Amino acid sequence: MPIQDITDTAFLTAFARAKESERSDALFKDPFAESMAGDRGATLAAESPNFQTMVASIGCRTHVFDELLLKVIERNGVQLVLNLAAGLDARPFRMKLPSSLSWLDADLESVLDYKSHCLGNAQPVCGYEQVPVDLRDSEDVRAVLEHADCTDVALVLTEGLLVYLNEPTVAFMAASMRATHSMNWWVTDIAGPRALAMMTSSWGKLLQGAQFQFAPADPTGFFNRCGWRETEFRSSQEEAQRLGRAPDQGFASKMALRVAPASVKEEIRRLSGVAVLARTE
Repeated sequence: MPIQDITDTAFLTAFARAKESERSDALFKDPFAESMAGDRGATLAAESPNFQTMVASIGCRTHVFDELLLKVIERNGVQLVLNLAAGLDARPFRMKLPSSLSWLDADLESVLDYKSHCLGNAQPVCGYEQVPVDLRDSEDVRAVLEHADCTDVALVLTEGLLVYLNEPTVAFMAASMRATHSMNWWVTDIAGPRALAMMTSSWGKLLQGAQFQFAPADPTGFFNRCGWRETEFRSSQEEAQRLGRAPDQGFASKMALRVAPASVKEEIRRLSGVAVLARTE
């Protein structure tokens, strides 16, 4: 049962978060993930190659996003978070966020309706609003950014989104965000060309309606040209080691990396990760 649409990835991500939450040493607890994943998430997981590796990867990514979000919110007085392509993310219901914070989930109306059904009577820890949007439509993008541009300091969150977009679409989104009054910060995951090739090879025929696209060779330069400066980067490989979710590389691989040139080590470190971007003046 291949992934027919990008929205299917939300079910798979929710199922992976549910599996991470079950661990005795879980990096986070998402009490809503299992119900949100539903049968569709379980079915996709059963059809996914290397799903256990995916659980570790999504678990790490989710935890790193949690850490960076809290850090940027606290240090910079963020008043509003705009979660683009929010999917089945339950952060405003499970994290210890400031009660004064406003959180906007933006996604397709069908996704948001399903999410509301799964959340039931659960209460958010901060101000919460859902905004229907089709991010493939430039007018919809402008409209949701205008709707969210209502504070002095806002943060945009894009988790598991950019890799499915092409470069012109990401550039348009970045420029539109930069043109707002309040969107000063952006937390996003980034994959490089080699990571994209590895992901495509691993997922194989499962992906039919959601193809990987965005993987700039020089992401720092790309975002600089779009008016965003990288202030922090968390390497997926390093974070997996730190959080105890890294696969065993084997002695030979470890030795090869140890003696590799600095440029190769940096290329591997930047295969994929999560970046904090600040809007340039």
